Amino acid sequence: MMTLESFINFIHVMLLLGIFGFISSYTPDKKTRYRPTVSIFATFLAGISLAMVAQIVTRWDESCQAPQPLLTLFTACVFVAVAHTKGNVAKLFPRIKWSHHQ
Repeated sequence: MMTLESFINFIHVMLLLGIFGFISSYTPDKKTRYRPTVSIFATFLAGISLAMVAQIVTRWDESCQAPQPLLTLFTACVFVAVAHTKGNVAKLFPRIKWSHHQ
């Protein structure tokens, strides 16, 4: 039987895998502009998600003793944002006009 702590960790792992899946499966349109900062952030977010999955899974017994529900809630919020944009992390950040001319 699954305890509440194990269930929280299981949900956390599934959310993290969802974030990784959405970001890694995103394919940009041909007309979109490349934004290196957004690409670096997306790679960082996907990598951190996968690393957290590895940490939770390899230390499952220790993780179940002290689950982090607030971190799981934050991860759920990030998952909803990434899922809403279908993995397009650029839609999470506004475009900034750097020129002073209008």
